Amino acid sequence: MIGLTVAHESWRPAPEMTRVALLRWATPPASYRAAVTYRPPVSPKGDPMSRFATVNLLDVEDSMGDNAPGLEIRFGRKHLDSRDLGVSHVRYESNLRAEMAHSHREQEEAYVVVAGSGRILLDDEVLELRRWDVVRVAPEVVRAFEAGPDGLEMIAVGGPKPEGGDGVVGSAAWPA
Repeated sequence: MIGLTVAHESWRPAPEMTRVALLRWATPPASYRAAVTYRPPVSPKGDPMSRFATVNLLDVEDSMGDNAPGLEIRFGRKHLDSRDLGVSHVRYESNLRAEMAHSHREQEEAYVVVAGSGRILLDDEVLELRRWDVVRVAPEVVRAFEAGPDGLEMIAVGGPKPEGGDGVVGSAAWPA
């Protein structure tokens, strides 16, 4: 007979439960859930990660600075002490077209348009973007952005970052 050990007691299914009925009843009520030993995840630095972290992305330093006038990028990953998740704020001023593009060797990304509109170049295809559009981009796809008349503001979300990074930068080949 199948049994679960929970904090300070044992639970067994009623004798009349058949094996099929038991399998259909996959999750016991909260009061009977099995006790689990929690092991905190490890940060990229090898330290135990906290159970949660919070950061206001607008308080994070603009990584572009004067290198790309009209473009702000605020990377939140290190401020969240995240091993598996990167969250960034990206803002293009109105009608700005990126001359540079990038792809990744391993990291998949998604972009959520939170304000404005624009276009995204995906390899040789251009898609229109509007508020609350979400675009998922496979690692190998070369991407670049162009803001519309009201600018383009996005939240970028990426997966685990390989040690040393995996970004590949190149020129954006916008169609004529």
